[in-house]
Amino acid sequence: MLDNGLLKYYKEYADSKGRLMVDKVKDIAFDMKITWGVNRYIIDGKSGRQKFFCIERDKKEVDAEVLISQLFPKLGVPSAIYTPAHIDNEFGCDQVLSNNVGGNSFIMAKYLPREKFEVLFSGRKEDVFKHFSPDAIKQILIMQVLDAATCNSDRHYGNFFVKDSDSGKIGGIATFDHEGSSDITNRLVRMRDEAIYKDYLTGCYVTRGDIVHSLKTNELSLSVLNPSELAESIGGTDVEETVRDIKETTGYEVSQKYVSALQQSFEEVAEELEQ
Repeated sequence: MLDNGLLKYYKEYADSKGRLMVDKVKDIAFDMKITWGVNRYIIDGKSGRQKFFCIERDKKEVDAEVLISQLFPKLGVPSAIYTPAHIDNEFGCDQVLSNNVGGNSFIMAKYLPREKFEVLFSGRKEDVFKHFSPDAIKQILIMQVLDAATCNSDRHYGNFFVKDSDSGKIGGIATFDHEGSSDITNRLVRMRDEAIYKDYLTGCYVTRGDIVHSLKTNELSLSVLNPSELAESIGGTDVEETVRDIKETTGYEVSQKYVSALQQSFEEVAEELEQ
C-alpha cells in the first residue's frame, strides 16, 4: 500500500505534467507504459506478486473493478484481481497480478504485432489456429460475451494481456481494467443495442446481440466453445454470492443497485445464448 507521503508526491508530479510519464520516475519500477490522467495512477509494487494502486473516480468504478475481476476467472477468463483500498479520502484498488497473470510471459495485447490479431478477422480457421491456441481463442470469445454481459464499453488492446506459448502461438489472455462496466446501472437498457462491443472476429464494434449471434453461428467460435454450456455458466452465476465473499474477506460492500443490474444482464445474455 502506498503511504500518504509517496501518494502525495505522485499526485503533485502528475498534476504538474498532466499525466504521469513513468519513464521519468526512477524510484519505482513500472510495467505499464503510461497511466490515465491526473486522477488515476497505476503504481508498481515490489517484485514477485506485483501490486498496483489505482485511484478511481468514484465508488462505481471500485465496484466494477473489484466484483468483475472476481467473476471473470469463475467463467473461464483469467484476470488481475482487484481488492478495495481507501487512501487519503480517495477511492481506489490494489491490483494484484499473480505469477500467471501479468508475469514475464504476458504482455499487453497492444504491444503485439497487430497482424497477430488481424488473422482472427480472416475467417480461415486453419490460419487462426496457426497463431492462437484453442484456449486463447476460447478465452477471447468468452471475454467478448462477458464484456457485453457486464456492459463494458471500454475493452481494447490496451486492457488485456496475451501470453505467448513455447510454440510461438498466443497461448492465453488475462484481463484487467474493468471500469468500463461501472455505468451499467444507468446504461443497461441503452447498452443492449449500442454498437460498443469489440468483435475480435470481425474487427468491428457491434451490439450485444451481434456478439451473441456471432458466437452461435461462426465456425471458429463453434469449434472451441459450446454456446449452451456458456449460457448455463453465465445464467448460473450467483453475483450475490461473490459479493458476499468480497464483504467477508475485505469488508467492502458492493452497491446493491450495481449487483442487481449485473445479475439482470447476466440472465438476459444467458437467455440470448440459448435462443
